[in-house]
Amino acid sequence: MSAWIEQMDPGSRCRKWKLRWTRGRGSERVSKSRVYIGGKRDAIAALKEYERECNLLPTEETPSFADYCIQWNDNRLRINAISKSTHDNYQYLLNGLSFHIDKRLEEVRAEDIENALAALREGHSPSGRVWGGTSLRTAYKVLKKMFDDAQARGSVLSNPCVSIKAPKADTQRRKALSLNDSAKLLAMLDIEDAHQFAMALMLRTGMRAGECLGVRWSDVSDAGISIRREVTKTDCGERIVPLDSAAKEMIRKRYDFISRYMGEAEDGLNGEECLCCTKDGRETTYNAMKHWWAKHAKDYNMEGWTLHELRHTYATNLAQANVHPSTMASLLGHSSSEITMEIYTHVHQEDMQKAVDALADARQNAASVHLDVHLINQTKNKGQSN
Repeated sequence: MSAWIEQMDPGSRCRKWKLRWTRGRGSERVSKSRVYIGGKRDAIAALKEYERECNLLPTEETPSFADYCIQWNDNRLRINAISKSTHDNYQYLLNGLSFHIDKRLEEVRAEDIENALAALREGHSPSGRVWGGTSLRTAYKVLKKMFDDAQARGSVLSNPCVSIKAPKADTQRRKALSLNDSAKLLAMLDIEDAHQFAMALMLRTGMRAGECLGVRWSDVSDAGISIRREVTKTDCGERIVPLDSAAKEMIRKRYDFISRYMGEAEDGLNGEECLCCTKDGRETTYNAMKHWWAKHAKDYNMEGWTLHELRHTYATNLAQANVHPSTMASLLGHSSSEITMEIYTHVHQEDMQKAVDALADARQNAASVHLDVHLINQTKNKGQSN
């Protein structure tokens, strides 16, 4: 493998240079060249960049876009950079893009990605589902991260996502129960049922559904519940969730119930079972929880609500209690303060609106009183003049 420059018109003051690159010998020899206009020093610098570009020429060994997506996502899971549920979600998004991009990784261009996103929005996906703006935006962010990593490793020269505008999210603002309504819901829940206990745990601790389902009895201590990295979405998700007295009592009752049933089994309760396990110790999966919620949400007057809105209720209640955003972020395991601030700002915007409305009512009442006094005085003055 070699690279060199040649002056295109030796002996003249011509500033044209031929950048040459070659690899292999005999029948396997590959050669490329490019014309460069400029000074010799600049031509030498351009040659280095051209050589690097040529060294990334597609070969039978370089992975396809689809294969690289799988390798990258699997490696992220292997090094614990993401959880299993996040890995599966990312793979679903990357598979949708791969459905429309049949190229080698280094051949993918911005227009290929834009065309793939447009096709998915129109419903041309492996499942036939129309992708909304939020899914497209998440897919774009995952792809941008993947190409950033690929560029850092020298697998591609540049990130094609940089020149693309991220799709706009179209997720509706999440709903939240009031303190009174969340108390009513907690009173309805039977903690002996694994799914209902998971609901109660989300309301009392603000944990994600996946975190609730992954917590083991050995993770519970006097300090609270330890959220392990393998059951959460981000590094920030790895935390200790403190418990109030009501949450501790609820967990104690759940433990007594599970111990009674597991004690009848041959192995008994060894602490590695999940808090939200079934009576016989079997784990409750996230998909099973979602299917159960879709079927039973109406039983709790929450038809049209998502499971995640139980966690959002906890976050909103924290903001309503004037908990500082940085403390909220730590309790919730948010990877970005933007998420916390959005909740905090929205709640306090509503509080400010209520304050302004209260002030307007007070002024209106004061004006009415003033008007009444004015009318009474007018009547008195009129009577005296008569």
